[in-house]
Amino acid sequence: MKLLSNLLASAVCVVVLTATTVAEAPAQAQLANTGGHKGPFRGPESQHLFNKAESFPGPEDSEDVNAYDAGDLDDQREEELVKYEEELVEYEQELVEYEDELLELEEELLELEEKLKRPTRHLRSFVDPPRPDEPVARPASPKEDPELPTDPVQPDVPEDNPNLRSPGQEEPL
Repeated sequence: MKLLSNLLASAVCVVVLTATTVAEAPAQAQLANTGGHKGPFRGPESQHLFNKAESFPGPEDSEDVNAYDAGDLDDQREEELVKYEEELVEYEQELVEYEDELLELEEELLELEEKLKRPTRHLRSFVDPPRPDEPVARPASPKEDPELPTDPVQPDVPEDNPNLRSPGQEEPL
């Protein structure tokens, strides 16, 4: 509660302070900085830029401009126009080629997107369990001559060894 009353008191102080300050002070300071001139160029150092404009003559007043014959200008302009038209035709042909390539690439992109949308086929490994409709193993092909065992195989049983523990023996200490 005490914190809330402190915040309220500080907010009231800020409101009173902003209401009593003079709003004209920043505007007067800004006019003092610009020297009374409003625009991109300020101050007395910019005045000389405007006064020197008359000292630079334009092309019509200059003596360095060569006068061309009107016929020569027409011939040169026609030659330049023909060059520009030829370049324009070349650029249009290149533009058509680029558009064709772009269309081909867009078609390939669409095909790839369609492939990605289709379910992918996973390769099965030996670890994967068999599907219910598939047999577990291939059917064995019968041999032509089945060999039957002639003598039963007897496993090798070790003879009585005193080192082996048995229920009747005592443990050595």
